Amino acid sequence: MNKKVLVTIVIALCMIVALTVVSCNQWDTPYKQLNKDGNTVSVKYNINGGVFLETPDVTLVDVFNLVNAKSLGGGKKSIVPIDPANEDVRGTAQTVSRTNHFFAGWYVTNVNADGSYTITSQKWNFGDSFVFEASKAKEAEKPVLVLSARWIPFTTFNFYKQNEDGSFPQAPTTSVVAEKLELPVWNESTGALRYNQYPKFDDWTFEEAFSSSDMSEKITETLQGESYFDEILNDFITKSINVYVTYKKGTWYKIHNASSFINNASSSAIYDIQADLDFEGAIWPATFSSNTFNGKIYGNNHTFSNISALQYSDNTKLSYGLFGIVGSTALIKDLTFTNVSFTIGGLDNSNGNPSYYGIFAGKIENGAQLQSVTLSNAKLLLNSAKGYMFDMLDTISVSQKYKNLIEGKYNINLSVYENNSSSNITTSGLSVAFTEPDEKVFVNGIYDKYNNTPGVVKKSVSELFTFTTDPAGNVTITPVA
Repeated sequence: MNKKVLVTIVIALCMIVALTVVSCNQWDTPYKQLNKDGNTVSVKYNINGGVFLETPDVTLVDVFNLVNAKSLGGGKKSIVPIDPANEDVRGTAQTVSRTNHFFAGWYVTNVNADGSYTITSQKWNFGDSFVFEASKAKEAEKPVLVLSARWIPFTTFNFYKQNEDGSFPQAPTTSVVAEKLELPVWNESTGALRYNQYPKFDDWTFEEAFSSSDMSEKITETLQGESYFDEILNDFITKSINVYVTYKKGTWYKIHNASSFINNASSSAIYDIQADLDFEGAIWPATFSSNTFNGKIYGNNHTFSNISALQYSDNTKLSYGLFGIVGSTALIKDLTFTNVSFTIGGLDNSNGNPSYYGIFAGKIENGAQLQSVTLSNAKLLLNSAKGYMFDMLDTISVSQKYKNLIEGKYNINLSVYENNSSSNITTSGLSVAFTEPDEKVFVNGIYDKYNNTPGVVKKSVSELFTFTTDPAGNVTITPVA
């Protein structure tokens, strides 16, 4: 192609770039002007169900000046069509797309007598010259060449979710149309499972995928869609692919850090702990500390450390601890809790119902499974922030009001009973300390609010409170009268 022709084509293309934003029913006037200027050779791009630049109702037509087209003799001339995606020539790549389809390329197209198109199997190679009869290139609205986009449908992936009895349903549970099928992956930062194109079901977590119902071949990598060109139908055909999936009951998380454990706090979730978690500076979730936990925590012999939890009783909860109640269907296994403090910020029992406080749990229901759970270096703190836990501190007496709040109603659960499965929890290094908002009331078991103040009597915790344990292992703190 000589330089003069190249310049002419670039100018023509620049004109048509402007036309690409004009809908078809508005083109009468532009075509007339093109014909007047001698730009009567055109190439039309039939989008065939797709869109240019993600914008509906856009048509692309390139026009060339007949005078500048290359002469071949015998009344024939040639032009070199330009790829719509050629950004170097067009300035802006005229990208094409169609929902749930691949773009397979531009194909030579025959124009039928009724104006419809028949797409051939000949894919156009941009860079090739197109030869045409000059006598037939008199009007820009009648293209000498039509190129149609050809599309490859995405694959339909049919999912069969395993039944609870281990079988698979006869019909697909659900289907998705996708370019490819990527396996779900765990997000180490958030602890959650990213499902990609796999379906998500409430209260179930993806486990494995197989290519057949006998589960003989496990899917371990991305599945690519399967398509082929049918010579008889003259079109691309895409096969559907069956995927047989198993799911674990419950919503699971793989936890690598304290923040993901906190952010995914749930009374019914299942946690697979992947590392030691340090909760220094974090807030232990209230979702755990004052509700019934019926989820599962698989500790995998890891440690939760530096936990600080605070709970103000609000007269609507009856049990408080790192877990308010460990429910009858809960499981906590192979996990150590160390350097733990749980602070009760004021007691309120105006409804008259007994409440239960503990470092690990306020109550542990029969049937709960605690297997190889260790609680060490832990403290239960009673904080008088509401102003009525200690009424007459300067005379070292315990008010009748405080006595009524404690005696027979508030149990401090320092140890827990073994359940029916004979699982156990060890409680080493437990201690009890009583504090006011800004200062210690008891230091190392000795009352010392007014240190070195003459006339102040110092008493130990055991002199002010009695501790009794019932057969279940619950410890009750009672003020000495």
